[in-house]
Amino acid sequence: MSTKTEPSLFIIFGGTGDLSRRKLLPALAQIWVEGHLNERFRVVVVGRSPKSDEEFRNVARQSLADVGMPQADIDRSVSHIHYHALGEGTDDDYRGLATRLADLGRDADIPPNHAFYRSLPPRAFNSTAGGLGVAGLKDETHGWTRLVVEKPFGTGLASAQELNRQIHDHFTENQIYRIDHYLGKETVQNLLVFRLANAFIESSWNRDRIEAVQITVSEHLGVGTRAEYYDHSGALRDMVQNHITQLLTLVALQLFIDSWRWQGVPFYVRTGKCMPHKSTQIAIRFREAPISFFQRMGCSADTHDVLTITLQPNGGFSFYLDIKQPGSPLRLERIPLKFNYDQHFAQTMPDSYQTLLLDVLKGDQTLFVHADEVEESWSVYRPILENPPKACDYVAGTWGPPGANHLAIPEADLWQRKRV
Repeated sequence: MSTKTEPSLFIIFGGTGDLSRRKLLPALAQIWVEGHLNERFRVVVVGRSPKSDEEFRNVARQSLADVGMPQADIDRSVSHIHYHALGEGTDDDYRGLATRLADLGRDADIPPNHAFYRSLPPRAFNSTAGGLGVAGLKDETHGWTRLVVEKPFGTGLASAQELNRQIHDHFTENQIYRIDHYLGKETVQNLLVFRLANAFIESSWNRDRIEAVQITVSEHLGVGTRAEYYDHSGALRDMVQNHITQLLTLVALQLFIDSWRWQGVPFYVRTGKCMPHKSTQIAIRFREAPISFFQRMGCSADTHDVLTITLQPNGGFSFYLDIKQPGSPLRLERIPLKFNYDQHFAQTMPDSYQTLLLDVLKGDQTLFVHADEVEESWSVYRPILENPPKACDYVAGTWGPPGANHLAIPEADLWQRKRV
């Protein structure tokens, strides 16, 4: 994160909303303070109602104060924030926006490099994209144009395909950054490094060595005030199709796990509300040796060798090994080799939006969702969405319904309970 970005304007549609105040403005301010952004960088917040730059800067000051930013950094950051009232969003309104951006660019010596963040409902996409086109703000003749699209990326295969069609009517795929904050988490990115940068892990990452993969995304809170939304979306749309599928893809390094590498290896997934604690964890259970050397001596390992990767909270990993206890008779004890982010790194890990917004400004699409991935993931779950199975109730504060016990592997052995 050491190379500065090019001079540019970052434009937030829906910039007066909750996401902008809680996440986007603090993230942009932090990467600005840390020196990652070019000095010729400005933020333009677009809203409906009239407001002066200074009036909105007061809103921004409060947002940055709420996340604990020092006052000196707040003052330095908000001086680069501007506000523009779009009005009703007519073609003339968008031409007015184009004029404002051109004026800001000329005053600050910024070429027409524009990153548009669309923090708006999906139904507003066509009007926004069309307005940008009418105003000539998609043109890349003298600079670049990037469009950041927030979730949801559809509610099923048909709606995802329609949304992609609407986007591609106005922008090319290399201009589009479908953002999912989950992919910006340092612990999620570490999955790739852990998997590919360590030779002993890479050589064991297949059906010959791995017996099962378990992915748990548990939430301690209930649906709260989102009951109406959750009744419609359910866990499959809310968590499985996006976050959990992305984790599965990173573990398998492919969207289809019915392949030679993973043939016969079950991938177990669970998620739910009101579980004992909030956790995102991946457990890789390795196969046992065909013969237990120490069993004939009256001792053997109690469980399989398990690599546990915890993404949150207390991100890190642990790998359990057997050692000999001192003395006689021969006894084995299982101990963990552990790594914990907070204990090892003194600095605070960057918020996922800091990582992702900086990648947008650098033009790096690695951590963003491609159109093909969106449609493929909805296609995978289409049979379940079209013919949903009967829901199973479970008691709040437990790890799920008793019906999950029908799985072939005993529950006590399948689901890892220990936390890193």
